Amino acid sequence: MVLLTFSSLCELALLIRQLPGLNLASILAQSAALLLFLMAVMRCVAGAERRLWSPVSILGLALAVIYYFERSGARQVSALHWETAIFEAAICLFAGWKLWRSEMAAAVTGRSS
Repeated sequence: MVLLTFSSLCELALLIRQLPGLNLASILAQSAALLLFLMAVMRCVAGAERRLWSPVSILGLALAVIYYFERSGARQVSALHWETAIFEAAICLFAGWKLWRSEMAAAVTGRSS
């Protein structure tokens, strides 16, 4: 929630004044929020199963890749490269798919997985 608020404040500041790096900060905050949402979904769906690896390294790698694509991008509000837009859409679709196919959702709706 804090990352989405920070991203919104960066976009608001970018509308008021064009500051270098502000669009990149907004995009990285938005992407980090989506990745944290995906991690929360994966933790919720996994249930009692524990992971042996830390998702922080994957989060860092994903943000580094987004930074690489977006560092030379447009300085306009909400201007994304197509790679970043596809990556964010894939995160949302995968999180939704995992929630839809989870056992908890199947128990609530009465359908079989």
